[in-house]
Order: sequence, then C-alpha cells, then structure tokens
Amino acid sequence: MAQKRMFNNLVIASDDFLEMPDSSQNLYFHLSMQADDDGFVDNWKSIMRMTGKKEDDLKILIAKSFIIPFETGIIVIRHWRLNNYIQKDRYKETIHKEEKQLLKIEDNVYNLYTDCIPSIDKNRLDKTSIDNIRRNYQQRRSKRRSRRNRKRNLGGTI
Repeated sequence: MAQKRMFNNLVIASDDFLEMPDSSQNLYFHLSMQADDDGFVDNWKSIMRMTGKKEDDLKILIAKSFIIPFETGIIVIRHWRLNNYIQKDRYKETIHKEEKQLLKIEDNVYNLYTDCIPSIDKNRLDKTSIDNIRRNYQQRRSKRRSRRNRKRNLGGTI
C-alpha cells in the first residue's frame, strides 16, 4: 500500500460531497488513505473505530455513491481512479479479485455491473420468469459445487 494518496477536486469540491456532514467527509478521506492500490478497503470497521465515526457516516457515503459496498464486507472507493494514478512499477493489484470482477470502469469511475439485473418497467416479470431465473441460478450453483467437490476428492487435479 502506498504512503501517499491524491484527491481530485472534481470529487471533493462537488456539491454532493460538500453537502455531507464533516464526519462523513472525514471518513471518506480516511478510507481513501487506507485503501489498496485499486481502492478496496477491507478494514473499514477498524478505521471507523479509530476515527470515532458512526455507521450513519458510512451509510451517507453509500447513499451518495462515494463508496460501493459488497456482500463480502469489502468496500471500494468509487472515484478511486479519478483520485489516484499509480505508476505501473509501483502498482500492486488488489487481493479482492472477485469483487473487482463485479465492477466496470466508466470514465475512471467504478460502477457495478447491472447487466444481469432484470429490468422491471414495461415488461414486468411474471412469476414464471422469476421461477425460471431462480431455477437457472440454482442449477449453476449446484454445478459449481459438484465441480468443487470433485476437485477436492481428486486431490486438486482436474
């Protein structure tokens, strides 16, 4: 992890950022300082305890889309690539590769892939299509589990 971090004025001088309470802004800076070279933070609870911030501050950052939370407990600084440029010889890729695969980069800003989320507008989902989606998901999951179990039983060689 680097010892120096940068902050883009387009992000921290925006109305959305300045409208947040000082404590939320401060938490954003602390999270950014502790993030890895791809903007991922896995010790955000420790950072909040060290700085005396409340969970509401984190919720504000999430609601204002300054950070993206994952179900695994990892968060990512959404504007990381706008804020920081790290030279290739100093860059160390994140260990959170699964979460990184769920992100796409548009104009140097992280966004979650939403291609797999069905749209509910004119073409409403009926119960049959929801059941089909659920069945397909369960089938894919059971296939992955059976492959994983076979791999374990064979000693890791497939």
